[in-house]
Amino acid sequence: MVGAVIGAFEVRAKLRGTRLGEAWRAVHRQTGGDVVIEVVRRDICESAQVAATNAVDAAINDARAIAQLASGHIAKVFTADIYENKLYVVSELLAGGNTLAERLVRGRMSTTQVAAIAHQIATALVSAGRSNIAHLDLEPRNIFLVPDPDQSSKERVIVSGFGLGRIIAALPELGASPYMAPEIWQGRAVAGRGDSASDIYAIGCLAFEMAAGRTPFAGDPVSLRTKHLTMEPPSIRSFAPDFAIALDKTIGRMLGKLPEERPRMMRDVAKLFDMYAGHSAPLDETQE
Repeated sequence: MVGAVIGAFEVRAKLRGTRLGEAWRAVHRQTGGDVVIEVVRRDICESAQVAATNAVDAAINDARAIAQLASGHIAKVFTADIYENKLYVVSELLAGGNTLAERLVRGRMSTTQVAAIAHQIATALVSAGRSNIAHLDLEPRNIFLVPDPDQSSKERVIVSGFGLGRIIAALPELGASPYMAPEIWQGRAVAGRGDSASDIYAIGCLAFEMAAGRTPFAGDPVSLRTKHLTMEPPSIRSFAPDFAIALDKTIGRMLGKLPEERPRMMRDVAKLFDMYAGHSAPLDETQE
C-alpha cells in the first residue's frame, strides 16, 4: 500500500488498523499536505452491500456531504470513493492533540469537563444533522481534543469518522462496541436521519465513561449485546459520588433502550450539556 496513488494522494505510511480495515498517512501530490486515508476491506464492502443495498454508496455520499460542511467540530473530509473495490475516505490529519481514548487513560473527569466535551460532540452532530447525516460509530478513538486558544477551555473537540458508520449499521457484528445503541445491535439503526437517537445513546455512553471511569456495560461481544439490549445501566454516582445528580439522570435518559425514551433532538442534548459545562477549566484536567 505504501507508494500507492489514490486519487490526488500518495500513501506514505500505515497509521493503525481499524475495525473496518486500515488507516494510512498520505500526502497530497501537489500541495504536500498530510491527510489520513481510511480504507475499508474489500470483503467488508461486499458484505455491507449484500446486507444493505447501496450501503457503500451511502457511506460515500455521507462523507462527501460532510466535506461540504463548515464546522470547527468535525474533521475536514476531502473526498471519498472506491479504490480497487475498497471504500476509502480521505480526511485531515489531526495533530497536536489527543484522542478521547488517550485522555481517558488519565482518569475520570469532573462534571463540568464531561459536560464540556459532550456538549462539543453533540454540537458536531447537530451540524451533521442539518444535512441528515448520522455518525453511528462514535467512540473515543474518533474524537480528538486539540489545542485551541480561541476556546475558553483552550481545547476544541473534533469528531472524525463520518460515513463509515453506514458500514457498521449494515454489519453491526463488526462494531461490537460498548457505545453502540440497542437498535444498531439489532440492525435497526435509522441511518439516514440526522437527529439520530443512536448517536444520542453513544454520547450518553461516552459521557458515562468520562464521568465514571468505565463504560456502562463491558464484556465480550455476546454479553455486550445482551447487556445493551436488556440491562439497565448503573448510576454514574455509584462510581463517582460527586457527579451532578441532574446530569446523571440526563445521561441515564440518553441510555434508554428504546429511541423514544431518549431526548428527542440532538440540539436539546447539546443545550443540556452546555448548562453544566465549565468554560474556564482546561478540558484535560481530570480527577483521579
